[in-house]
Amino acid sequence: MNVKKGLIIAGSAIAIAALIFFLIFNKTFFAPSKAALQISSTPNTRVFLNDTEVGITPFFDNSLNAEEYSVKLVPQDESANLIPWEGKVTLTANIVTSINYELGENQEKMSGKIITLERVGDLKSSSLSIVSQPEVLVKVNGESKDYTPILLENLEPKEYQITLNSPGFVEKEISAQTIAGYKLILSVKLARKDLEGISEATASGEEENQEESQEEDQEEEAKSTPSNDLEKPYVKILSTDTGWLRVRSGPGISFEEIAKVKPEETYPYLEEENGWYKIEVENEEGWISGTYAELIE
Repeated sequence: MNVKKGLIIAGSAIAIAALIFFLIFNKTFFAPSKAALQISSTPNTRVFLNDTEVGITPFFDNSLNAEEYSVKLVPQDESANLIPWEGKVTLTANIVTSINYELGENQEKMSGKIITLERVGDLKSSSLSIVSQPEVLVKVNGESKDYTPILLENLEPKEYQITLNSPGFVEKEISAQTIAGYKLILSVKLARKDLEGISEATASGEEENQEESQEEDQEEEAKSTPSNDLEKPYVKILSTDTGWLRVRSGPGISFEEIAKVKPEETYPYLEEENGWYKIEVENEEGWISGTYAELIE
Protein backbone atom coordinates (compact mmCIF):
# COMPACT_ATOMS: atom_id res chain seq x y z
CA MET A 1 0.00 0.00 0.00
CA ASN A 2 1.45 3.37 -1.03
CA VAL A 3 1.91 6.02 1.63
CA LYS A 4 0.02 9.16 0.62
CA LYS A 5 -1.52 12.23 2.17
CA GLY A 6 -4.89 11.26 3.60
CA LEU A 7 -6.15 9.32 6.62
CA ILE A 8 -4.34 8.64 9.86
CA ILE A 9 -3.56 5.50 11.83
CA ALA A 10 -2.85 5.78 15.55
CA GLY A 11 -0.67 3.01 16.92
CA SER A 12 1.68 0.48 15.30
CA ALA A 13 0.74 -2.83 13.66
CA ILE A 14 3.56 -4.40 15.65
CA ALA A 15 4.21 -3.42 19.30
CA ILE A 16 7.97 -2.89 19.72
CA ALA A 17 9.05 -1.48 23.09
CA ALA A 18 5.97 0.77 23.28
CA LEU A 19 6.96 2.61 20.05
CA ILE A 20 4.05 4.41 18.34
CA PHE A 21 3.97 4.96 14.60
CA PHE A 22 1.58 7.30 12.83
CA LEU A 23 1.17 6.57 9.13
CA ILE A 24 -0.86 8.35 6.46
CA PHE A 25 -2.57 6.03 3.96
CA ASN A 26 -4.60 6.53 0.82
CA LYS A 27 -8.36 6.79 1.11
CA THR A 28 -8.94 3.21 -0.06
CA PHE A 29 -7.57 2.00 3.30
CA PHE A 30 -10.93 2.58 5.01
CA ALA A 31 -14.44 1.80 3.92
CA PRO A 32 -16.60 4.98 4.03
CA SER A 33 -17.11 6.22 7.62
CA LYS A 34 -15.47 3.09 9.06
CA ALA A 35 -12.92 2.84 11.87
CA ALA A 36 -10.07 0.48 12.58
CA LEU A 37 -8.84 -1.38 15.65
CA GLN A 38 -5.37 -2.88 16.14
CA ILE A 39 -4.71 -5.14 19.15
CA SER A 40 -1.49 -6.78 20.30
CA SER A 41 -0.87 -8.63 23.53
CA THR A 42 1.59 -10.68 25.58
CA PRO A 43 0.91 -13.57 25.41
CA ASN A 44 -1.30 -14.00 22.36
CA THR A 45 -5.00 -13.91 23.23
CA ARG A 46 -8.45 -14.58 21.83
CA VAL A 47 -10.21 -11.31 20.96
CA PHE A 48 -13.86 -10.62 21.82
CA LEU A 49 -15.79 -7.53 20.66
CA ASN A 50 -19.16 -7.02 22.33
CA ASP A 51 -18.99 -10.64 23.62
CA THR A 52 -18.42 -12.07 20.11
CA GLU A 53 -15.12 -13.82 19.38
CA VAL A 54 -13.55 -12.16 16.32
CA GLY A 55 -9.99 -13.51 16.18
CA ILE A 56 -6.66 -13.73 17.97
CA THR A 57 -3.82 -11.30 18.56
CA PRO A 58 -2.16 -9.75 16.69
CA PHE A 59 -5.57 -8.53 15.52
CA PHE A 60 -6.51 -5.87 12.95
CA ASP A 61 -9.85 -4.82 11.44
CA ASN A 62 -10.39 -1.65 9.42
CA SER A 63 -14.10 -2.14 8.67
CA LEU A 64 -15.64 -1.50 12.10
CA ASN A 65 -18.43 0.95 12.84
CA ALA A 66 -17.42 4.17 14.57
CA GLU A 67 -18.95 3.46 17.99
CA GLU A 68 -18.16 2.16 21.48
CA TYR A 69 -17.02 -1.45 21.84
CA SER A 70 -16.49 -3.75 24.81
CA VAL A 71 -13.16 -5.51 24.29
CA LYS A 72 -12.02 -8.67 26.05
CA LEU A 73 -8.66 -10.42 25.69
CA VAL A 74 -8.59 -14.04 26.91
CA PRO A 75 -5.33 -16.06 27.10
CA GLN A 76 -5.17 -18.76 24.42
CA ASP A 77 -3.37 -21.05 26.84
CA GLU A 78 -6.05 -21.84 29.39
CA SER A 79 -3.46 -23.44 31.68
CA ALA A 80 -1.56 -20.15 32.03
CA ASN A 81 -2.03 -18.46 35.37
CA LEU A 82 -3.24 -15.25 33.75
CA ILE A 83 -6.51 -13.35 33.94
CA PRO A 84 -8.31 -11.77 30.95
CA TRP A 85 -8.26 -8.05 30.24
CA GLU A 86 -11.52 -6.21 29.65
CA GLY A 87 -12.17 -2.60 28.68
CA LYS A 88 -14.17 -0.24 26.51
CA VAL A 89 -12.96 1.78 23.53
CA THR A 90 -14.73 4.32 21.36
CA LEU A 91 -13.65 4.09 17.72
CA THR A 92 -13.58 7.12 15.45
CA ALA A 93 -14.18 7.07 11.71
CA ASN A 94 -11.00 6.99 9.58
CA ILE A 95 -8.73 6.53 12.61
CA VAL A 96 -7.06 3.40 13.94
CA THR A 97 -7.19 2.87 17.70
CA SER A 98 -4.41 0.72 19.12
CA ILE A 99 -4.57 -1.54 22.19
CA ASN A 100 -1.47 -3.23 23.61
CA TYR A 101 -1.64 -5.18 26.89
CA GLU A 102 0.58 -7.53 28.84
CA LEU A 103 -1.61 -9.87 30.90
CA GLY A 104 -0.84 -10.76 34.50
CA GLU A 105 -1.88 -13.17 37.22
CA ASN A 106 -4.00 -10.38 38.72
CA GLN A 107 -5.03 -6.81 37.91
CA GLU A 108 -2.04 -5.34 39.74
CA LYS A 109 0.44 -7.26 37.56
CA MET A 110 -1.26 -6.27 34.30
CA SER A 111 0.05 -3.36 32.19
CA GLY A 112 -0.79 -1.80 28.86
CA LYS A 113 -1.94 1.17 26.86
CA ILE A 114 -4.70 2.36 24.54
CA ILE A 115 -3.78 4.92 21.89
CA THR A 116 -6.00 6.96 19.62
CA LEU A 117 -6.35 10.35 17.96
CA GLU A 118 -8.93 13.12 18.06
CA ARG A 119 -9.24 16.09 15.73
CA VAL A 120 -8.58 19.57 17.21
CA GLY A 121 -9.31 23.03 15.89
CA ASP A 122 -5.72 24.21 15.39
CA LEU A 123 -4.46 22.55 12.21
CA LYS A 124 -0.85 23.68 12.76
CA SER A 125 -0.20 22.41 16.28
CA SER A 126 -0.84 19.20 18.18
CA SER A 127 -1.74 18.21 21.73
CA LEU A 128 -1.18 15.26 24.06
CA SER A 129 -3.62 13.86 26.63
CA ILE A 130 -2.53 11.20 29.15
CA VAL A 131 -4.66 9.37 31.70
CA SER A 132 -3.34 6.52 33.79
CA GLN A 133 -3.90 3.98 36.49
CA PRO A 134 -2.50 4.73 39.01
CA GLU A 135 -1.84 8.48 39.08
CA VAL A 136 1.71 8.92 37.75
CA LEU A 137 4.31 11.62 37.23
CA VAL A 138 4.71 12.47 33.54
CA LYS A 139 8.06 13.43 32.04
CA VAL A 140 8.29 14.63 28.45
CA ASN A 141 11.75 14.57 26.89
CA GLY A 142 13.17 14.25 30.41
CA GLU A 143 11.30 17.29 31.78
CA SER A 144 8.81 16.73 34.62
CA LYS A 145 5.36 18.08 33.72
CA ASP A 146 2.68 17.07 36.22
CA TYR A 147 0.69 14.13 37.47
CA THR A 148 -1.99 12.45 35.41
CA PRO A 149 -4.54 13.21 34.15
CA ILE A 150 -2.66 15.77 32.07
CA LEU A 151 -3.30 17.71 28.85
CA LEU A 152 -0.40 19.36 27.00
CA GLU A 153 -1.56 21.74 24.29
CA ASN A 154 0.03 23.78 21.48
CA LEU A 155 2.80 21.23 20.95
CA GLU A 156 5.09 21.20 17.96
CA PRO A 157 4.15 18.18 15.82
CA LYS A 158 7.11 15.82 16.34
CA GLU A 159 8.26 12.76 18.30
CA TYR A 160 8.26 12.97 22.11
CA GLN A 161 9.81 10.64 24.68
CA ILE A 162 7.27 10.10 27.49
CA THR A 163 8.14 8.54 30.83
CA LEU A 164 5.46 7.51 33.35
CA ASN A 165 6.57 6.86 36.91
CA SER A 166 4.91 6.12 40.26
CA PRO A 167 6.44 4.66 43.44
CA GLY A 168 5.92 0.92 43.66
CA PHE A 169 5.05 0.53 39.96
CA VAL A 170 7.07 -0.51 36.92
CA GLU A 171 8.14 2.58 34.97
CA LYS A 172 6.80 2.81 31.41
CA GLU A 173 8.44 4.66 28.53
CA ILE A 174 6.59 5.56 25.33
CA SER A 175 7.90 7.16 22.14
CA ALA A 176 5.00 9.14 20.67
CA GLN A 177 4.72 11.06 17.41
CA THR A 178 2.13 13.86 17.53
CA ILE A 179 0.34 14.99 14.38
CA ALA A 180 -0.66 18.53 13.38
CA GLY A 181 -4.40 19.07 13.83
CA TYR A 182 -4.84 16.11 16.21
CA LYS A 183 -4.80 15.32 19.91
CA LEU A 184 -2.91 12.16 20.75
CA ILE A 185 -4.71 10.34 23.59
CA LEU A 186 -2.85 7.81 25.75
CA SER A 187 -4.62 5.69 28.36
CA VAL A 188 -1.97 3.77 30.29
CA LYS A 189 -1.94 1.18 33.07
CA LEU A 190 1.23 0.45 35.03
CA ALA A 191 2.01 -2.89 36.66
CA ARG A 192 2.85 -2.98 40.35
CA LYS A 193 6.40 -4.06 41.20
CA ASP A 194 6.77 -7.37 42.97
CA LEU A 195 7.98 -7.34 46.56
CA GLU A 196 11.23 -9.07 45.65
CA GLY A 197 12.15 -6.26 43.26
CA ILE A 198 11.34 -3.61 45.87
CA SER A 199 13.46 -5.43 48.49
CA GLU A 200 16.40 -5.65 46.10
CA ALA A 201 16.19 -1.94 45.33
CA THR A 202 16.14 -1.10 49.03
CA ALA A 203 19.13 -3.32 49.69
CA SER A 204 21.08 -1.63 46.89
CA GLY A 205 21.17 1.69 48.70
CA GLU A 206 17.74 3.36 48.31
CA GLU A 207 16.64 2.66 51.89
CA GLU A 208 17.83 6.04 53.12
CA ASN A 209 16.06 7.88 50.28
CA GLN A 210 12.83 5.97 50.95
CA GLU A 211 12.96 6.86 54.63
CA GLU A 212 13.48 10.53 53.79
CA SER A 213 10.56 10.41 51.35
CA GLN A 214 8.33 8.80 53.97
CA GLU A 215 9.28 11.49 56.50
CA GLU A 216 8.44 14.22 53.96
CA ASP A 217 5.08 12.59 53.18
CA GLN A 218 4.27 12.36 56.89
CA GLU A 219 5.04 16.06 57.29
CA GLU A 220 2.74 16.91 54.36
CA GLU A 221 -0.17 14.71 55.44
CA ALA A 222 -3.05 16.69 56.86
CA LYS A 223 -4.88 15.92 60.09
CA SER A 224 -8.46 14.77 59.58
CA THR A 225 -11.49 15.82 61.58
CA PRO A 226 -13.58 12.81 62.80
CA SER A 227 -16.91 12.68 60.96
CA ASN A 228 -18.91 12.65 64.21
CA ASP A 229 -17.36 16.02 65.03
CA LEU A 230 -18.31 17.55 61.67
CA GLU A 231 -21.49 19.26 60.60
CA LYS A 232 -22.87 18.36 57.18
CA PRO A 233 -21.94 18.90 54.44
CA TYR A 234 -18.47 17.40 54.66
CA VAL A 235 -16.19 15.41 52.36
CA LYS A 236 -14.99 11.84 52.85
CA ILE A 237 -11.83 10.75 51.03
CA LEU A 238 -12.26 7.59 48.94
CA SER A 239 -9.77 4.83 48.16
CA THR A 240 -6.88 5.71 45.84
CA ASP A 241 -4.18 3.62 44.15
CA THR A 242 -1.45 5.56 45.94
CA GLY A 243 -3.00 5.45 49.44
CA TRP A 244 -3.29 9.24 49.56
CA LEU A 245 -4.80 12.17 47.65
CA ARG A 246 -3.18 15.48 46.80
CA VAL A 247 -4.65 18.72 48.11
CA ARG A 248 -3.96 21.56 45.69
CA SER A 249 -4.09 25.34 45.96
CA GLY A 250 -6.74 25.56 43.22
CA PRO A 251 -9.32 23.44 41.36
CA GLY A 252 -7.09 21.62 38.88
CA ILE A 253 -3.91 19.59 38.45
CA SER A 254 -1.94 22.67 37.33
CA PHE A 255 -2.09 24.11 40.87
CA GLU A 256 0.63 23.34 43.37
CA GLU A 257 0.28 20.62 45.99
CA ILE A 258 -0.12 21.95 49.54
CA ALA A 259 -0.89 18.76 51.49
CA LYS A 260 -1.94 15.10 51.28
CA VAL A 261 -5.05 13.44 52.72
CA LYS A 262 -5.81 9.74 53.17
CA PRO A 263 -8.78 7.48 52.33
CA GLU A 264 -11.57 7.42 54.95
CA GLU A 265 -10.55 10.80 56.35
CA THR A 266 -13.19 13.56 56.51
CA TYR A 267 -12.91 17.33 56.07
CA PRO A 268 -15.29 20.32 56.11
CA TYR A 269 -16.76 21.04 52.67
CA LEU A 270 -16.68 24.63 51.37
CA GLU A 271 -17.66 24.63 47.69
CA GLU A 272 -17.37 22.81 44.34
CA GLU A 273 -15.92 23.90 41.02
CA ASN A 274 -15.51 21.84 37.84
CA GLY A 275 -15.55 18.53 39.69
CA TRP A 276 -13.17 19.67 42.44
CA TYR A 277 -14.11 20.07 46.11
CA LYS A 278 -12.82 22.93 48.23
CA ILE A 279 -12.17 21.72 51.76
CA GLU A 280 -10.76 23.02 55.01
CA VAL A 281 -7.46 21.35 55.92
CA GLU A 282 -5.85 22.34 59.23
CA ASN A 283 -7.39 25.82 59.16
CA GLU A 284 -6.39 26.32 55.52
CA GLU A 285 -8.34 25.97 52.31
CA GLY A 286 -7.43 23.52 49.55
CA TRP A 287 -8.91 21.63 46.61
CA ILE A 288 -9.22 17.89 45.95
CA SER A 289 -10.45 15.93 42.93
CA GLY A 290 -14.10 14.92 43.31
CA THR A 291 -13.25 11.62 41.60
CA TYR A 292 -11.69 10.41 44.85
CA ALA A 293 -14.06 12.02 47.34
CA GLU A 294 -17.67 11.70 48.47
CA LEU A 295 -19.77 14.68 49.48
CA ILE A 296 -21.84 13.84 52.57
CA GLU A 297 -24.90 16.12 52.81
